[in-house]
Amino acid sequence: MAAMSWVQRIVEVTRARPEPRDIAWAPVDSELGVAVPPDFRELCALFGGGYFNGFLRLLTPTAVDSVLYWFRMHRKNPQFDHLYAPYGMYHGPARQACCAGATT
Repeated sequence: MAAMSWVQRIVEVTRARPEPRDIAWAPVDSELGVAVPPDFRELCALFGGGYFNGFLRLLTPTAVDSVLYWFRMHRKNPQFDHLYAPYGMYHGPARQACCAGATT
């Protein structure tokens, strides 16, 4: 018996009825400067954006306040990085000059 992926386990545990959707990932990967992991892509494609039990928020590239929206906001305003402490904001492999002094 093959092991289930963690995305498949989320579907099973939540008893959700996923509605698969197509998402253009190439522009997202390009802007972020890194390839989005396959399991995140699968999760977004199955669930879209929203909350899990009002606790965990899934930001997809297709939502109005998408992962790209927040990435752009932080790139322009690195002073808000402290909101994501202790992890900080991922600024990509080649950090923008505007963010060089920000702590993550």
